[in-house]
Amino acid sequence: MDLPQARTEGLTVRALGEETLVYDQQRHKAHCLNATAAFVWQHCDGKTPIAELTRLLSTELGMPQAEEVVHIALEQLARRQLLQTALTPLELTARLSRRDVLKKLAVAAVALPVVMTITAHHARAQGASIAKQLGGIICNGNIVFPQSDNNNCGSCGNKCVSPMSCEGGACTCPSTGGAPCAGGCCPKVGDTCCNSTHCCSLGTTCCGSTCCPTGQRCVNGSCVGPCQPGIPACTTNADCNLNQFPAGCVQGCCSV
Repeated sequence: MDLPQARTEGLTVRALGEETLVYDQQRHKAHCLNATAAFVWQHCDGKTPIAELTRLLSTELGMPQAEEVVHIALEQLARRQLLQTALTPLELTARLSRRDVLKKLAVAAVALPVVMTITAHHARAQGASIAKQLGGIICNGNIVFPQSDNNNCGSCGNKCVSPMSCEGGACTCPSTGGAPCAGGCCPKVGDTCCNSTHCCSLGTTCCGSTCCPTGQRCVNGSCVGPCQPGIPACTTNADCNLNQFPAGCVQGCCSV
């Protein structure tokens, strides 16, 4: 692992003062990295060799015994699956023994890298506090993120049905489709949801349990029209000149 690379997928990361809180959404574990461990992890970009990590740690943090510190940090990060690649047996045997390194660094009063782990499932009180700091909530003993979790969108257990996805804590239809409707999404952009039961395509009008095609209107739950040329459309008799159309409003058109 000459070019260590930090994991990025499935993690939620928050800086908390000098510490960094990392929540592993796949394993439902929270890791608290102190400043030294966080510095090493943040510079594991898959391009920076261990020798350069050592130089950076020594230069930017003024860290003595930087090489040993980097190795300890990488060991802890790899053990918690926070790196793309685990330490190989060869690297493990090549390191100084942990006890010897710790003794050496303790004498030098070095700020050792520390990664503390809490499993929310087995520590609900700590998990709730961590969830709050990460912007999440506890659902069934695990930390979830209701702003983006398709299985807990906005609250525990609220599932977004495909093709919906959770955005901003609400189940949202994709930009290539229409409005949310009847637990799903209308198929086309411009489609509207009619009475929360069915979709009406662009240009049609919602009318009870159906959609009126272009040119027709919805009158008392039924699609009517279009009226003959010169015949006014109407909703009630009051819309018609009864002297001219004595029959009043019939199926959406004034009638004689």
